[in-house]
Amino acid sequence: GALALLACTRPADAPRPPPAPTVTAQVREPRLAKAREKIAAIVQPILAENEKQRAVGVVLIDADETATFGFGPRNASDARPMDAETTFEVGSIAKSMVGVLLADAVGKREVMLDDPLERYLPEGVELNAKLRPATLVHLATVTTGFSVFPHNWIPLDPVAHRTRYTLKEFKDFLKTFEPAEAPGRAFKYSAIDTALLAMALAERTHMAFPALLQKRLFEPLEMKHSEYANRWQSDENRLDGYDADGALRAPRIDDSPMGPCCAI
Repeated sequence: GALALLACTRPADAPRPPPAPTVTAQVREPRLAKAREKIAAIVQPILAENEKQRAVGVVLIDADETATFGFGPRNASDARPMDAETTFEVGSIAKSMVGVLLADAVGKREVMLDDPLERYLPEGVELNAKLRPATLVHLATVTTGFSVFPHNWIPLDPVAHRTRYTLKEFKDFLKTFEPAEAPGRAFKYSAIDTALLAMALAERTHMAFPALLQKRLFEPLEMKHSEYANRWQSDENRLDGYDADGALRAPRIDDSPMGPCCAI
């Protein structure tokens, strides 16, 4: 199943209007029905034409009102559409959450953007000499020069990236990897930058990454159904990933230092 999030919001610099009056059920329900009809006209043709995209969830935010609409089955054996309580792995959206944690740490004066990465690496984690100029802002802007994944990352499933990648293997990679250009020269998308940034923030704050995420992001924002889960967990409202043939896809990360790049 694939999930799309569509949000209609005001520009960040626009003045905030006074709170909207309470919308009665008699007014709200017809409005939501109209909104669903319009969204369905966009979404359903996409689902009909694309076998790989079987389900879509849309969150509509209009001033102080929020509504959630689900289209398509959750999986091959569950015809229910997703709803506001459905949980799923956000994938690389997790990278932006690690960036928020960095901004928070800068705001607390725990780190500076130009601080060298080496300053915050755990004991026993060493960088190749060509990586030593890397700073926290290089990681946040993905300009360190890393490949997308470590060269010693060997997925068992090339689609789902399921692997047992260990901290020892990650350490071996960091000692040997040489970027083609010096850090800061060019943007190059990578999951490694996020993994290292999460590692550095956890080391600096003396908190394990899941605890850091929970205390500084999930709790302040009241994200009560969110969690860091680098082992695949299951509940009756979790949206599992299925391929076009209806086969359950394996979890992408198992107990891996790469988990912060996607396993939320």
